[in-house]
Amino acid sequence: MGIASCFAIGFVRPTWHPFFITLGSALLTTGITLPVAVFFQSIHNEQAFKILNSCTRAGIESVFVSRKQDSSDLYVAMRKALSDSTTISLLGVAFKTFFDPSGEAREALSWALNLPAKTLKVLLLDPKCQAARLREKAEHGNSTIDDIEKAISTGLLAVFLERMIRLRKEIGEVEFDRMVADFVRMVHLDTAGLRQRLNMQVRTYTSEPVAQIIMFDGSLFGEQYHRGRPNEIVPLMSCIGKYMPVIQFRRGSYSYRFLECHFVTIWSEAQDITDKLISDALRKLPALLLMLEC
Repeated sequence: MGIASCFAIGFVRPTWHPFFITLGSALLTTGITLPVAVFFQSIHNEQAFKILNSCTRAGIESVFVSRKQDSSDLYVAMRKALSDSTTISLLGVAFKTFFDPSGEAREALSWALNLPAKTLKVLLLDPKCQAARLREKAEHGNSTIDDIEKAISTGLLAVFLERMIRLRKEIGEVEFDRMVADFVRMVHLDTAGLRQRLNMQVRTYTSEPVAQIIMFDGSLFGEQYHRGRPNEIVPLMSCIGKYMPVIQFRRGSYSYRFLECHFVTIWSEAQDITDKLISDALRKLPALLLMLEC
């Protein structure tokens, strides 16, 4: 068609020559480039299909560029996963975004963290261990250890208090006070009713952090941890987490199982600080209740 259009100028008026030359050139260009474009598009489609097939086989539901770049989409996905989950299991360094009152995930997820009906297990890095000191050193002055201590003494304490207030409202003041008295007498027993009804446990681990895990009944969000710090990517005095991709794995996949087993292993080796946090929260509860009644 392009060649025919060029030859047509010999059979039309001179005023039509520019039109047929332009049309012929365009058709010739299309005729030459279209097969090339189709060829490379077919290669791209094949590569995309292989990637999607590999993700499906590995149990990958979604990939987020990073917590830094994809936070809004990531928290929407977590909120959706949370709505159908009865358990929340967290493994990380400090989970500042979850337990800091100004944390970006706090507003999106606190409704679930505060519900006694949802089983909550939290594993944080022991702020006094060697791994915490190495982590803070890798983050070049970032307040890593301070962040962990605040998460425990402030953020997690606030979750315990919120669960206590909800539980007290649910079962009544008399039954709640009885549970508190029983807890004080049996503080070191796992069978204490208050501990069971709060449905929340916190432990600290001392091994090198290798992954952040956010696990729900139906899916798991995993992010690789690292000690390396690319200075051209991570600003000074900044957390070196949140720059790696976050991968959402579906339950039942082998990837989910590996990370689930990692969580279970670290949990079994970690120190339980639940009773101390419950005791600390009980000391603050009367003042909080008085403030809420005013």
